[in-house]
Amino acid sequence: MRKITLVTLLILVSSLFFCFSTTLATGEQISFVGETEVQEGKENTITIKVLVNNSVGVVQGVLKFDENIEDVSVLSSYNGWTTTYNENTGLFNTFNAHGTTNGEVLQIKYKLKNGASSTKITLNSIELTTIDYNTTKINEEVTKTISKKMVVQGEEKKYESEQKDIIQEKNNKSDSSNSKKTATASTKNSNSSQKETKASEKKLPYTGVKIPIVLVTLAIVTGLSIVFYKKSKYYKNI
Repeated sequence: MRKITLVTLLILVSSLFFCFSTTLATGEQISFVGETEVQEGKENTITIKVLVNNSVGVVQGVLKFDENIEDVSVLSSYNGWTTTYNENTGLFNTFNAHGTTNGEVLQIKYKLKNGASSTKITLNSIELTTIDYNTTKINEEVTKTISKKMVVQGEEKKYESEQKDIIQEKNNKSDSSNSKKTATASTKNSNSSQKETKASEKKLPYTGVKIPIVLVTLAIVTGLSIVFYKKSKYYKNI
């Protein structure tokens, strides 16, 4: 009779423990946060968020990406969390000494391949470790399906127009800068011309004095030549 009672008590305790453990596991939530529609060929981001009862300091899991995703990059540091990631296996481990009960713990950058209509990111083999070293395994697989965003032609034209405006603004700044340089160069040339003009003006009086002296000298030489010519002609006639 005692053995039956003991066995019954053990079954009850085990059942209570199992119920408690299940409640603890289902109380832990982990999810992807990000856009469900993205443009192909452009870089996008998605994060992993935890919502737990006890402060978690370590999150571990395995990421899987389908063939429609490219240029995947898992940030090694994000929101106070330090992450290691194995590209071959998809296994990641992210750590924060202070822990969190509700927050984003990891960020992923990726691109949807050109021509792809949708893609899927999955997370499994999840383990959450609290800051007091209690580990909880989550057997559920977390999935994020992302579709190609259909861009309206008007929006695409608006985007192109905005890009053209940005380029035009850069060109205007460049032209303005070149104009300033040209104006500065013209000012320098003008100043240089003014200096040369002033220098010429200073030399003119000196030139004005020199010209009359040359004329007088020529007149004297010419007069003497005439006198000597007449004298030599006179003596010849004698």
